Amino acid sequence: MWQPLIIFLMQLSLLPIVTLRTILLVKGETRKASVIGIVEAAINVLSLGIVFQDMSNVWNIVAYALGFGAGLRLGGVLENKLAIGYVTHQINLLDRSEKLVNRLREEGFGVTVYQGEGREDNARFRLDVLSKRSRERELLQIVNELAPKAFLVSFEIRSFKGGYLTKSMRKKQR
Repeated sequence: MWQPLIIFLMQLSLLPIVTLRTILLVKGETRKASVIGIVEAAINVLSLGIVFQDMSNVWNIVAYALGFGAGLRLGGVLENKLAIGYVTHQINLLDRSEKLVNRLREEGFGVTVYQGEGREDNARFRLDVLSKRSRERELLQIVNELAPKAFLVSFEIRSFKGGYLTKSMRKKQR
């Protein structure tokens, strides 16, 4: 009677744990990921054990599937809220925008400006901006406000060394 609810809740809690473990593993945090993996395995074995005890109980199977789906959704929401890690943005502009560069720097973003050539030998400008993932939306709002026609590409960063962001992080730790 209580088994479907227990299974659902176990799956609902399992998938955010799986999401967090995966993020930590991708970010190179293998020790933390392995500890979380132990909890993940225990929940998985317990919930599957209940389901496999009585395969004729359709409600247990339905609860497992619904919990899995709801847990995936919850895991995605959790991942977006935590926004662990860093991202680099390449902002391509037709004109050099001192206003955009200055605003981004005022807001604490590290900005490097490059000049290149476009297809028709026209000057193009690229800004490389490194930020915490948690500030990505803020960065995009500034770019949309000051350079709405900019072409922007972003990449997740696994690791980095040196530069403006590293210096500012050291200052904050002191």
